[in-house]
Amino acid sequence: MDEIKAHKLLPKYLISKDFNNIFYRIGLNFTSFRLQYPRKRFNKPIIVFTILHLFIIEKLLVILFNDNQFIHIVLGDFVYFYGVPIYWCLGLILWTNITINTQLISYYVYRNGIILKFMTIFEMLSGLRSPQSIGLTNPIEIEKFSKQSKLMFQIIYRNNTYLMPLLSRIPGFVMYLLNTSLYNAIVYGIPNAILFYLWGYYAWNLLLYQLLYFYLICKYTKIKIRALNEKTYQMIKSKNTTNSLNIIKCFTDIYTEINDYNTSYWSKFLLTLWINFGTFNIISLFVALFYPVIFFVKIIFIYVTIVFSLLFIFIIFNTSAVNYETFKSYLILIKF
Repeated sequence: MDEIKAHKLLPKYLISKDFNNIFYRIGLNFTSFRLQYPRKRFNKPIIVFTILHLFIIEKLLVILFNDNQFIHIVLGDFVYFYGVPIYWCLGLILWTNITINTQLISYYVYRNGIILKFMTIFEMLSGLRSPQSIGLTNPIEIEKFSKQSKLMFQIIYRNNTYLMPLLSRIPGFVMYLLNTSLYNAIVYGIPNAILFYLWGYYAWNLLLYQLLYFYLICKYTKIKIRALNEKTYQMIKSKNTTNSLNIIKCFTDIYTEINDYNTSYWSKFLLTLWINFGTFNIISLFVALFYPVIFFVKIIFIYVTIVFSLLFIFIIFNTSAVNYETFKSYLILIKF
């Protein structure tokens, strides 16, 4: 096993290939970073944007013509046969709105020439720059961070590439066969199953990879602040304050870096996530507690409410962890 050296590129066993260009490959970014990688045609931003809007239009029509059973069949609302209320369609619209908004944010970044400096973290994980170039020097922390990043990347990749396409293609068509005629299943079921598959592929890619990036950015900043806190503490303990100005500069650089990440992209992402998923959570909770549906459907909405509540907690805990380290910095610095 190769030795990890902060001033050199990561060993091959820790590299997550193309990690820095995932946003480009899934149709979120308009340009790839550092190196030009091929992108499948159906992942081009305009195609992703169009499919997502078609999906929203379809669900809006289902809501508008809720009393017409034939509309539910034509527009692919296959859960209608099992008594699932139209709040299901509203939830899908809110989810889709998140992915569309993130595309618009990316276009704004591209159009205004904003440099996303956080991409250097993923260039390091892709083996394109050294850990030291982004402020990581502890070999143990570098290895732990890289292994965790690679594992999570592989889990999401396999989920989005193999599991989700299977789950999004088969159920819709089967429900048509079980509840309508073979003609309806072929004429309406197949096209709607394809649209639902494409929506699932785009929606899961755009959401999960961004959440993964957000988590790793929080992890990275926490590692840097913790290391600097420890260095400052040891300096105070030894009563050697000759490097105090350099320490202050390092803290300023880290907080400037965090502010840049926030203002360039992530504050906007978190805003659209908070508004849409917050609304979706309220709707799911309402259906689960008060709406008269069959027990099986009620269990599904309870499960969805729990999952998205955990998502909120996940985001809060990650941002709080960074905030906690900064507060520790404050407690240490006042001892100067």
